[in-house]
Amino acid sequence: MAADLSDTVESHATYLTSFLSSGFAALKHLEQLDRKDAAEDDRPEASDADEQAQGKRHLLPGLGSEKAGKLLAACVAEPSLLSAVYWVVCGHALVGKALPAELQGRTLEFILSCRCQSGGFSPHPNHPAHILPTLSAVQLLILLGRRDMLEVGGPC
Repeated sequence: MAADLSDTVESHATYLTSFLSSGFAALKHLEQLDRKDAAEDDRPEASDADEQAQGKRHLLPGLGSEKAGKLLAACVAEPSLLSAVYWVVCGHALVGKALPAELQGRTLEFILSCRCQSGGFSPHPNHPAHILPTLSAVQLLILLGRRDMLEVGGPC
């Protein structure tokens, strides 16, 4: 019985690690697409008729419908992203497994990128601060053992 429970805990921890890693990879991909779109915005615009004549479609190139759908879901989740990260890290803590060091670093980096000049946190770097993501950021820092970041004069 104890071995079964240990296997279940390990399975959940592995899933949560994979989920968080995939989420951060999707964020990186979105940032790359944003930079690509910004570069394309600087070029002279072709008309829709010109693009249709060249066979261009307004889809994300090379992604296919399944990956494009997942990317869309990530975009739609932006308003609750920091809370979602909190729940994944919380799940890791609940099964008694430490988050891998690389994911701890990436999570801290993401939390800090959501910090706003007002002192609060936004759910995503491109959003305004709000009480829920601020709570999630504080909880995340405590779960990650970084209460020091909440001290007066600290990075947060």
